[in-house]
Amino acid sequence: MWLIGLRSRPGPGNSSRGVTSLAAEDQTGWVPALLEIRLFGTVELRSGGVTLAPLPSTRAQSLLGYLLVHRGAAVSRERLAAELWPESTEAQARTNLRHVLHTLRRSLPEIDEHLEVTGSALRWREESPFWLDLAAFEESLGSGPRERRTALTAAVSLAAGPLLAGCDDGWLAPVRDRNRAQLLEALAELAELCEAAGSGAEAVGHAERLLRLDPLAESSYRLLIRLHAAHGDRARALRAYHLCSSTLERELGVEPSPATRAAYAALLPPMAVAPPAARAGGRPPLVGRDRERARLGAAWKAAGAGRAQLCLVAGEAGVGKTRLGRSSSPGVRGRAPPPPMPAATPPRDHCRTAR
Repeated sequence: MWLIGLRSRPGPGNSSRGVTSLAAEDQTGWVPALLEIRLFGTVELRSGGVTLAPLPSTRAQSLLGYLLVHRGAAVSRERLAAELWPESTEAQARTNLRHVLHTLRRSLPEIDEHLEVTGSALRWREESPFWLDLAAFEESLGSGPRERRTALTAAVSLAAGPLLAGCDDGWLAPVRDRNRAQLLEALAELAELCEAAGSGAEAVGHAERLLRLDPLAESSYRLLIRLHAAHGDRARALRAYHLCSSTLERELGVEPSPATRAAYAALLPPMAVAPPAARAGGRPPLVGRDRERARLGAAWKAAGAGRAQLCLVAGEAGVGKTRLGRSSSPGVRGRAPPPPMPAATPPRDHCRTAR
């Protein structure tokens, strides 16, 4: 006699948080080997704690992934064939589906207890004993406030890469977009929770991951600026702003929004904030580059006096090299460039004092 019992099972490598699954057991307590499936990043399958051989093709992975994304629902063979082979004829797509399904069942015999196959449809049995990282991710996102931080930490750690990395089937695009949006929201919320709990370093780590995932989101830069400033690291906060400014200018040709510029201005000492007239153009003042600007100004004046100059501006990405190069001291701004020097005149000086 078989009994269906609700059991709490930990996800692979994470004993602190259980993922609910339905397991069938007999009166002796025997439970079938749990099938563990990871779809985030490279597809990985384990049975009873043993890693299984990779599936033989990306089409087999795509078929498995589609059934798992729609787990519990009967998916018609017609729909599966059209989703996986949209450019083939219906007859050819149905033939391809039969071949790939046969390959999948032959290479993964464990799947038969999880898969319901009929002549017209396929269904992944949601009641069968298995663990799925996508299901655990979605369950963690729906956790309550008391365990919110722990659950979100588990969720963002599960989403280690795009769903079914290596597959480029069209049906995956909206699913990946949804997962990405969920991950971005979870990271932003988790950073706020960590900040409120006094875990500044952890909060910064989540904010930095946000920026790696979406480097054009100004809200993430503002979050990072605030986190660094709250822990007294003004230099990193300024660096985050300059990275934001250079990224937006390079990728979109725009300046940071007023909210981001206000976050930047809040980092500056009172005497460094430009008067309203100086801010009329909407760009905050360049601060902390007085020596470099003086050397650029001196080089410009020397060039105007007939001595050719070469100025090299070096530094890490995002520190403001472009802004420094485009900026000029008040004594130079508005001047026309000096006339070209005769070709025979060799350069004799530049900002790095290479003489």
